[in-house]
Amino acid sequence: MNIPANTQRYYLFDGALLNSTAPSWLLEQPGLYRLYDDLGEQAASVGPWLLPTTDPVNEYTRTLLTSGTEQRFACSGLTCRAPLPALLEHLRALRYLQSGGTQRYYFRYADGRAFSDLWRTLTPAQRRATLGPINTWNHLDLTGNVHKALAPHPDEVAAEVSLPLRLQPQQWHQLIENGRIGELFDATAQIDDGLPPHGQPHERYHWTCQTYAWLRRMGVESVPVQVAANRVIWQTAGLLLKQEQFQSALLQAQRSGDISRVLEFAQIGTGRRT
Repeated sequence: MNIPANTQRYYLFDGALLNSTAPSWLLEQPGLYRLYDDLGEQAASVGPWLLPTTDPVNEYTRTLLTSGTEQRFACSGLTCRAPLPALLEHLRALRYLQSGGTQRYYFRYADGRAFSDLWRTLTPAQRRATLGPINTWNHLDLTGNVHKALAPHPDEVAAEVSLPLRLQPQQWHQLIENGRIGELFDATAQIDDGLPPHGQPHERYHWTCQTYAWLRRMGVESVPVQVAANRVIWQTAGLLLKQEQFQSALLQAQRSGDISRVLEFAQIGTGRRT
């Protein structure tokens, strides 16, 4: 795709994810803008940072994106044809999400996972307001896939929305659910019990969504039991979802706190269980 000559490219970094690992040369770049600098030094160091693209920064972002660590979610790519002051003003206005009342919450939009979770809940008008002068917002979702956020066509937008974004109750509910599913996905991915999971990351995320909903319906709230259940679902390619014997083992683990019986079901996925 051809990009207009007046389009500028930027990288957006999440300071909270990078603060202890960012190289000194990156922090000393003359074009680095700390978008929370008006909130004090500590907020500036952990908030979002904006930086124009250069060869060294390009190389650094490639290293981040292929690192396999949590830091890979700390970098997003933006394109914008508006002047830099307009982009800075927009990103600073984007820092809050507002409830139906007056309560405001910080939105970690520089973390690709948080941006992806929110983007999926927004209306076309809210998406258009989120991007503002930004043409494209490339970000990494929880499964490691790169997504390009684009503004909806004007015909899809019934009315203009201003910042800060105001979410409806059902949007807050979905956003919270997305976050909890992401936490379960992350916790499950950290387990290395010798039995490899099936599927690609996007398939495991789909199984995680199904597992989370199933466990909620059963009333299984113990985090260790949830993680053990999801790991077994990954190891059996989703075969045990809603299986009665597995469900009984989960309910027993919820009561006793002992997940050993739950983990035994992983053998089904390796052909070693009879």
